[in-house]
Amino acid sequence: GGATQTSTTTSGNSITISAPTGTAGNFIYNLLSVQDANTCSQAQSQSVTVTINPVPKVNNSPLTQTICSGGSTSLVTLTSGVVGTTFTWTATATAGVSGFTASGTGTIPVQTISTTGTTQGTVTYAITPTAGSCPGAVTNYTVLVNPVPTITNSPLTQTICSGGSTALVTLTSNVAGATFAWTATATGSVSGFTASGT
Repeated sequence: GGATQTSTTTSGNSITISAPTGTAGNFIYNLLSVQDANTCSQAQSQSVTVTINPVPKVNNSPLTQTICSGGSTSLVTLTSGVVGTTFTWTATATAGVSGFTASGTGTIPVQTISTTGTTQGTVTYAITPTAGSCPGAVTNYTVLVNPVPTITNSPLTQTICSGGSTALVTLTSNVAGATFAWTATATGSVSGFTASGT
């Protein structure tokens, strides 16, 4: 059993007993005696059961995934260490990101998400786990949406005489850090070109 506590009424004949525990389970409090202002006491044998419900938390790890713009996310099955936990969530995104589901319960579904930006966009799902009447702390799950690069060179052609040299072509993109791979094909008897490169 726990330590004996003494409580004093402040009005009427009711008292408040603290239940200082963060451990889930049922705890029995036994009333041992009652004493009046004149120190006259009487033994008692009443008891009360205090039920401490567990506070759930989201156990998923990792809490992020990355897709390319226009790609599909993976299904996110939310988990908790507390049996019977339910989940609600809301989603917010950075500017230019679309295609995500704004809110829901339980599993975060597969979604096709796009961004019109040229830098990485994000969708953040704020998840609240609840067990019984006890909500847990909000946990964020993030989908990172990488932009799909396009070639921004213009014009996309040059003309030379047979046997002449081409001009150097420095490839550029709307997305910083883009890399390039290329292959070349030719018509008829054209020769002297490089077939592929990066």
